[in-house]
Amino acid sequence: MHKVLESLTKISASQLAILLVDDIPENLLLLEDIFSEYNLRTIPAVNGVEALKIVERETVHLIISDAMMPKMDGFQLCKIIKNSPATAHIPFIIYTSDYIDEEDKDLADTIGVDKYVLKSGDSDGLIEAAKQLIQKKYGTTSEGQEPRVREPASLDEYSFIERHDKILIKKLEEKMANLEAYSLQLLHKNDELHRSELRYRLLFEHASIPIFVLDSSGEELLDVNTEAVNLLG
Repeated sequence: MHKVLESLTKISASQLAILLVDDIPENLLLLEDIFSEYNLRTIPAVNGVEALKIVERETVHLIISDAMMPKMDGFQLCKIIKNSPATAHIPFIIYTSDYIDEEDKDLADTIGVDKYVLKSGDSDGLIEAAKQLIQKKYGTTSEGQEPRVREPASLDEYSFIERHDKILIKKLEEKMANLEAYSLQLLHKNDELHRSELRYRLLFEHASIPIFVLDSSGEELLDVNTEAVNLLG
């Protein structure tokens, strides 16, 4: 990315500020580390409400937001940003680990999301998306003219709430299904562990030789089987 930023004529890489919005602190730290490698300044926010306060008091050149967050999520934040003349020019990326379907993409396009990136094992997709938006917005075209900002489609508040709530319910149902599947896996593992413990105890108690179990230092006796008791009386 740094080679692209070197070619920008309007603003240098060190002056660019990227607003990172995520309710998980570990995700924010990871993103801060990634962009610091390119000499980019980052500003963290834990939800959309905090992000809006930052935008009001600081100059922000790019927003990267998680989709699902408490208080105000990425969709709600983007709608407010893109509907305000003072902030509509800021490129907006939704960066999410949630499954993306056409309904998600359609709402994102409607409210003005510039890029919708799915979290994966590496950050290459996000870096490329950020590079493209920075170059498009803060670089120049071949004619030396600044590219125009894509205007979000018209969407009344009721329609947005209806579509947003539908997606939110779908995401919550997906998370509940994942939690239920994880819970079943955990119960299965616990059951396997319990059966393994029973098998160990039966083998331990009915072994034909004395068994002594010591601690890691070898000084304290933790357990003995029946044959060991008989041996020592």
